[in-house]
Amino acid sequence: MAFNSISTLQKNRVYAPVITGLAILLAVLVARPAFTAYSEAKMELLATETTLSEEQSKLSKLEEESAKLADENSELSKNVAKITREFTPSEIFEVLLLDNKFTVASAVSGQTTPSVSVTDVVAQAGNKEPSGIYRGTVNLKVSAKNPEMIAAYLDFLTSHPKFAFTLNDISLPINTQNPQTAATETSVDVTLGLYYYP
Repeated sequence: MAFNSISTLQKNRVYAPVITGLAILLAVLVARPAFTAYSEAKMELLATETTLSEEQSKLSKLEEESAKLADENSELSKNVAKITREFTPSEIFEVLLLDNKFTVASAVSGQTTPSVSVTDVVAQAGNKEPSGIYRGTVNLKVSAKNPEMIAAYLDFLTSHPKFAFTLNDISLPINTQNPQTAATETSVDVTLGLYYYP
């Protein structure tokens, strides 16, 4: 019997590493897909958290812009109000010719003649830009006693609170002699862009 138990013990010593190896192999084969799925899920979770963080940042920026747009006194709201209007030549002519201190003589300041003369005004509705906003053009001839008055008038137009005028083109050289009068006068042909969204 003692001999039998020694051979059984030796057999068990031989089988034990084989059984342990098979158990480890089986555990690896069973656990590997679960570990792979866990690793992929962890990486996907990390990517999702990164994307979520970026999207929350974008959302907070949009909420800030929305709050600025809702505030009627904000610069963004004023700029949007300039663009969201119809292309109405009568309103444009009113701004260019009547509704400003440059083209109208002022009894308060003692002016008997306007400081800027605007002639040859042509306003044309424009085409739709790729951004979806329309861009019209306004051509005009501006005359004044000096170039500084013309510059002040053009600055007034490009910073006007009602319209989104841009200075597209100005003809050079500036004509500084009016052949019809003896007085020296500066005149220039100007093309303004006007952004609008009907």
